Amino acid sequence: MYCQTKNWAAVFCLGLLLHFFCLTADAQEQIGLKIDNYSGINGITLNPASSVLTPLNWDINLGTVAFHLENTYVYVAQTSLLNLLQNAENIEMAPAITGEQITSANPIIVDFFDEEKNKTVFVNANVQGPSFRFRLKKHSFGLHTAFRTMVGSGNIPSILGYYNFERQTFNNPFEVSPFQISGMSWSEIGLHFSTSLSETDNGQLSFGANLKYLQAYEAFYLKNHENIDLTKINDNNLDLGTGHVSYGFASQFTEESGEFNNTGLQKNGTGWAADLGLQYIITKDEEHLYQWKFGVSLLDLGLVNLSQNAQKHDLSTDSLVSTYLLSFEQGNDLQDFTEILSNEILGNTATSLQANQFNLWLPAALSLQAELAFNRNIYLHALLVRRLPNAAPHLVRPNTFALTPRLESKWLSLALPMVWNDQRNFRMGAALKFGFLTIGSDNLQSIFQEQATFTGTDVYVSLKVMPFSFKKKTKKRNKKNKYRYDGKKRKYNYEDCPKVG
Repeated sequence: MYCQTKNWAAVFCLGLLLHFFCLTADAQEQIGLKIDNYSGINGITLNPASSVLTPLNWDINLGTVAFHLENTYVYVAQTSLLNLLQNAENIEMAPAITGEQITSANPIIVDFFDEEKNKTVFVNANVQGPSFRFRLKKHSFGLHTAFRTMVGSGNIPSILGYYNFERQTFNNPFEVSPFQISGMSWSEIGLHFSTSLSETDNGQLSFGANLKYLQAYEAFYLKNHENIDLTKINDNNLDLGTGHVSYGFASQFTEESGEFNNTGLQKNGTGWAADLGLQYIITKDEEHLYQWKFGVSLLDLGLVNLSQNAQKHDLSTDSLVSTYLLSFEQGNDLQDFTEILSNEILGNTATSLQANQFNLWLPAALSLQAELAFNRNIYLHALLVRRLPNAAPHLVRPNTFALTPRLESKWLSLALPMVWNDQRNFRMGAALKFGFLTIGSDNLQSIFQEQATFTGTDVYVSLKVMPFSFKKKTKKRNKKNKYRYDGKKRKYNYEDCPKVG
């Protein structure tokens, strides 16, 4: 056992070196916050079954704030998040776009990527409110609250990139392939349950589920269903070939006033969603809580029906249509825009409106987890998150693969996620847990280190309460059962964890 631990120390140090020498990357899963054995209520959003095996009999999340941004459409040159925040007043568009020279002494230059690849954009803001979890024998129960905002697309055609579009010459058709972009802000309150399904001398199988009630506020989607030919006639006229585009929105915001119609957020829809998970551990000996841990989960299975302040539009053409782009300048708000668009393409301001409600699916995903325990404090975790295909309008999350070495105890933990994001970018992150506070990022370089092309960032902070005890329970051997505490049979009970304080 000592030899194994000693060899793994070298592996962990190698991971630490990679962390400081590898440049750029990202992910939106807040990995360092969710994979710890002491994650408790925070870990159920990655796999609901994980709460069965936590050493904590109960824990309370006081508040968690997480923000993630990553894209391949636009970037800020030679900056970091801290530098960008400190010099926001010096932001200027690139001279190639404006045709003007830079005037600021310390300019922050915004430019567009010029490459023949489809574009992506992912924005995720998550505020987890007061939430709690407790264990009752082999079962775990909890209540989860959160406010989430998500905007995303994984396949914006490269031809819609700024420079690619600008290079298209007059009277030469070019093709726009199918794509979708969508976004929504919503709150959720969910009930959590997990239980141990079976236990043997060599392992334990657990199941968990979260059932969530959703309230949606602002939402939109835009979907191009098939290839469509566009032709620039001049700077003000654009011809559209045969095609099918649909879009919908639910909003109380007007561009004319620049303000919400009502004070505060207004509920524009409701829905239901669920998370389901299984987890299996393989035990080894008394020196390990487990040797291997495997998990599989389905996340965000559900939808919202937007029925207030909502519109669903359909733009289908079977012949060439000419549009006058300057006509859109006559609109003052979102309603004006939809009427002008319908009139330009279908010849009538009301034809495109199909319904005053629509459904928007959540960003459903399949998640696989695997973890190797070298001893009670050193782990190597692998995570795969893949979005599930959906032909209907839906929110989109990035695909993620992460490998995370971790040093862990109850009161102090360090995780170093190495993340491959959406098959494009490699990022390095770090998460530190000190007592009740966890601070982390899945894209650490973006915060402090100047990036040649700053494309996004990731940061999260969490504050929780858990049992504060330094007492060690007496462990007694029993021939029939592996461990026995105070006369109760508990084969794999984390109360045997070493208390660190």
